[in-house]
Amino acid sequence: MKAHRPEHTKGEHKKREHKKREHKKEDEKNPISKVLSLLSPKEQRRLVFLCFGIVLLALVEVVGVGSIGPFLAVVTNPSVIRTNPYLQWAYRVFGFSNDAQFVVAIGLAVIAFTVLRNIIAAVVRYAEIRFGQMRAHSISTRLLARYLSQPYAFFLNRNSSELTRNILGEVQETVKNFLIPLLECLTKSVITLSILIFLILLDPLVAAVMTLALGGVYGSVYAVTRMRLFRIGQLRLEANKRRFQVVSEVLGGIKDAKLMGKENVFLDEYKKPSRKIARFVTLKTVYGSLPKYVLDSIVFSMIILVVLWFIHDSGDLEGAVAMVSIYAVAGYRLMPTLDALYKNIAKLRGSQPAVELIYRELMSNPDAGFLGPKTAPPRMSLDQAISLETVCFSYPGAETEVLKDLTITIEKNTTVGFVGPTGCGKTTTVDIILGLLSPASGQLCVDGVEITPENVRNWQAGVGYVPQHIYLSDDTIARNIAFGVPHKQIDPDRLQRAAETANLLSFIQEELPQGFDTLVGERGVRLSGGQRQRIGIARAVYHDPAVLVMDEATSALDNVTEAQVMTAIDNLSHKKTILLIAHRISTVRNCDNIVLMDKGVVVAQGAYDHLLATSPDFLKIVEART
Repeated sequence: MKAHRPEHTKGEHKKREHKKREHKKEDEKNPISKVLSLLSPKEQRRLVFLCFGIVLLALVEVVGVGSIGPFLAVVTNPSVIRTNPYLQWAYRVFGFSNDAQFVVAIGLAVIAFTVLRNIIAAVVRYAEIRFGQMRAHSISTRLLARYLSQPYAFFLNRNSSELTRNILGEVQETVKNFLIPLLECLTKSVITLSILIFLILLDPLVAAVMTLALGGVYGSVYAVTRMRLFRIGQLRLEANKRRFQVVSEVLGGIKDAKLMGKENVFLDEYKKPSRKIARFVTLKTVYGSLPKYVLDSIVFSMIILVVLWFIHDSGDLEGAVAMVSIYAVAGYRLMPTLDALYKNIAKLRGSQPAVELIYRELMSNPDAGFLGPKTAPPRMSLDQAISLETVCFSYPGAETEVLKDLTITIEKNTTVGFVGPTGCGKTTTVDIILGLLSPASGQLCVDGVEITPENVRNWQAGVGYVPQHIYLSDDTIARNIAFGVPHKQIDPDRLQRAAETANLLSFIQEELPQGFDTLVGERGVRLSGGQRQRIGIARAVYHDPAVLVMDEATSALDNVTEAQVMTAIDNLSHKKTILLIAHRISTVRNCDNIVLMDKGVVVAQGAYDHLLATSPDFLKIVEART
């Protein structure tokens, strides 16, 4: 065994180095590649079709610009009809009898073509926006699915407000201020390039001067602002994170905030990042608009200079008017196009940190799990016993082990209580039994079969869990008991049995006019603590689990209600396997086996009377809590 260990370690080291190289390659991708890699193959094909629409729009733009020259040439000098072979051909083929009819027809054709151009532009714009917003839907859905597929330990190290911000805020930022502007950049770039090529064919020198003037202004401004835009994007990301965190904290702890009169403290905490975001968005918008003010003067001056150039070069005023009209229309098209192009490039730069974040969250760990099928997995049967075999566990980042070589056997249809001082490892032990945490070493077995990532869902399908703090959604009592079950699939008989087991049925039927359809309010604010706890118990037994785990589930109940609930639980004894974590000794008194833990190890175990007679530590706990 020892001979193979260095080889194994070397192999693992190579794997880690390979993964590091792969991650480095991924990090070196440019943001455009990263945002495109967030799209599925089907979405990428749709993007290709959208590109065809963009090219079509560019061609229509060029034809629209080019059609102005012939029209003005005919208006100013109708004799051109007979000297221009193309106009002469159109005049003859369509059978015009006089020049006035032909001029009117050309004018109507230009108008019709302009209307067609605007229709195509509107359709392409709609396609761009819809494509972007549907990607916001698909990417946020995938990100939520990725989070939901993570192991329970993942959520112990991440702030829920940060995950909320990523799904609802940063995905929208990525789409609204990166993906859609990227499509806009593509559209405006193709249109700009097409018009410039057309102008170069007309007069290379004038087109070159126009390109250098316009490109120089935009390029200079972007060179100055690009790093500032990126930094603004980073600062906005941090401020948005803090903003979500403050709102989550104050609304989650609203009772404490009001009781202590700290509303203004949280309001001030919110104002700081909110004010920063307002300032960052202002700066980003201003940076995106800077070139426009410079270009208005430049373009107007260029049109005057082009007129003078053509008059000086050819002496033909009529020809100069036709050519200048083309450049004027080209400028009219290019100005807003270039302005939009620059604004969108500025958005790309400012939103790059959001793209990096979403890419990292979705793509940096391709080995992470994905959600399984929607149908419930078949239950793993429990015929003999649950066993923890030399289990060790420590939380990520912690230096000490929470559990140390823990070995426990829980026989089928027995009731086992876990007691011990706070921090002794009771809840961690139960979380491992629930399959929420995986042992660092050792194993969890059911009937001798090890619980692994491949079969953990089958095991969890037969387990019911009642935590100390019950989460209730802002919905009916029925939907909260049958948590996660579609409304039409809720079984009324199961619902009643679960409520009866939790000593809740009489309260629902006698005191609530709407019965099971009564709304509980957000987090169950319309119910007492004991009522919320009993809904949690009813939820756990609704699915008729083989194993029922209660983690301090009766701690919020008064003595009378606790006695009633424990009577119901006792009625399940020897019909189900029941695990109880409790501080109250009365809760575990009737257990078949009581496990006394301290510092991650089992100090003693046995029936209540046995421990009372043999364990000084257990005796101290009993005396302290009675």
